[in-house]
Amino acid sequence: MASSLTDGFGLAGEQEAQRHRDTQHPLPHRPRAEHIFHEVPRTLGHAACAAAGAKPALALRKMEERKLVRSQHGSRAQRYEHRMAEAYSITAQQQAALAVLLLRGPQTASEILSRTERLAKFADVEDLRHCLDRLIQRDAPLAVRIPKGPGQREDRYMHLLCGPVDVDAIAAQRGADAGGNSGGAMADRIAALEARVEALEEVIRQLGG
Repeated sequence: MASSLTDGFGLAGEQEAQRHRDTQHPLPHRPRAEHIFHEVPRTLGHAACAAAGAKPALALRKMEERKLVRSQHGSRAQRYEHRMAEAYSITAQQQAALAVLLLRGPQTASEILSRTERLAKFADVEDLRHCLDRLIQRDAPLAVRIPKGPGQREDRYMHLLCGPVDVDAIAAQRGADAGGNSGGAMADRIAALEARVEALEEVIRQLGG
């Protein structure tokens, strides 16, 4: 009986001592699995957003160094305005033409005219061509004319803001693309006509039977 009481007191004392040790030296917190699954995507999302936001910020800093943009500190956020006209000494019309060339790649004069109508005013397509010629004839050209290739009716224009380009290679490639597109369209038309002929033949067989 005395032994049982002693054992009981000893077990209770050990348990109390363990609780004291846990209080003084707590084990590190182990998050539950569902908490991990919620926290990891959120952390990765923040990292992805930060990386995505860093790319435009880096581009803007580089453009600011080249005097192409200027930052303006507002009450809520930092804003930027372009300074392309001042940096390259170009007119509003020339700026509009370069803007659509940057956005859409090589285009005809007619295409550029229709796409710049909200950016600048041109009297007609010849006025636009004169504007493009001035960009081409600069000491450091900002645009180039690409001669029309097979299957094309007009010359095209391309900006040179990223450096010189191989005009002959671009013209040849666009001509090949135009030829491939026309050939594919013809093949589609032939396939559609063959399908219609087969359907008519089937109707005739049914009527004859």
